[in-house]
Amino acid sequence: MTLYGIYGVSGFIGQYIEKYLKRKGLHYFSIRNRGTLDEISSSLNSFNDMSKKYFKASIIYLSENNDLSFAEDMGENYISDNLTRLKAITDNTSARIIYASSAGVYGDQSSYQHKPSENIKGFNIYSKSKLECESTVISNGGVVARLANVYGIGMSSKNVISDILNQVVCSNIKSIQIKDGGPIRDFVHVKDVATCLVYMAKSNQTGIFNVASGESISIKQLTEKILEIAQLSNIKIIETDKSSAHSSILLDTSLTKKNYNWESKIYFSEGLKNLIQYTSEILR
Repeated sequence: MTLYGIYGVSGFIGQYIEKYLKRKGLHYFSIRNRGTLDEISSSLNSFNDMSKKYFKASIIYLSENNDLSFAEDMGENYISDNLTRLKAITDNTSARIIYASSAGVYGDQSSYQHKPSENIKGFNIYSKSKLECESTVISNGGVVARLANVYGIGMSSKNVISDILNQVVCSNIKSIQIKDGGPIRDFVHVKDVATCLVYMAKSNQTGIFNVASGESISIKQLTEKILEIAQLSNIKIIETDKSSAHSSILLDTSLTKKNYNWESKIYFSEGLKNLIQYTSEILR
């Protein structure tokens, strides 16, 4: 039997992992992720003591500030802070670490599907931090999950889907404003991500894996799809800062499917429909 540790249970993805584990009747422990390193260490020690009763123990590591602007403002301190907290976990437990990284480490200048085996280098503070943390986890026999754009009820308001939805549910809407409709991205539902991370925690695999829907869509197509689902016709889409530069992040998930028998199951249209209904209800 596996004991699942969740470092960052109160966050967007963490809450869905907790719901999944509860629904499946699986045993988990919430490891404190806020406060001093001593307080985190004390919580980790409690997890380690509890894990002695189990055949296996894994920690799903979610707790990092993923705001790119915040990372750039912090500079090198952002990297050192993330590494210090991660090593406070990896250096003091025998549990396997499942580290939630980002597809953003690949950059957005290529039009092909990225494979986890690619040799990549950090191009900004955020990506450098992720790659250094990834290296720490891999050297400790853990798993890295490079996540595509994760969406679902409860997600941050600071993303393109939230911005579009907040405009869509306004009364007497006549147009939708987006910055640039050209960038191409992969969007994967948070429930699918939670399931995949739990599969990774249960398995004995190690390495780097992409977690994505495997489908791509431009931001303009995304806006059009949301308008279609919301049954809003003749709504003009205005691009306020359209760029001619290429921007796409596409992910190859074949290795993830092969090793974990996992693939995204929630259709994008279904996930968006639920989000539109939810957003409409809370803003009434």
